[in-house]
Amino acid sequence: MAYNPKNKLRAFRRILAIYSEVKQEDIPDTFIVAKVFPKHHIYISLRTWMTIKHLDPAELQYEGDKDFVDPNQLQLF
Repeated sequence: MAYNPKNKLRAFRRILAIYSEVKQEDIPDTFIVAKVFPKHHIYISLRTWMTIKHLDPAELQYEGDKDFVDPNQLQLF
């Protein structure tokens, strides 16, 4: 995959989607990064994961990306 802002943000959204499916109260993030993400071919460090995890939803949207639909935007209308 080419490294450009659109693909980078798409990868971040994919990682966050997998995390939200797996995350439970008793499962620590270190376990998810070390054991679950590699099953989905995601190899990142814990520091990188914390950077991705703490991004604002506005930062995850690319200006020209038409595939992304913000769920909060639909609630306004």
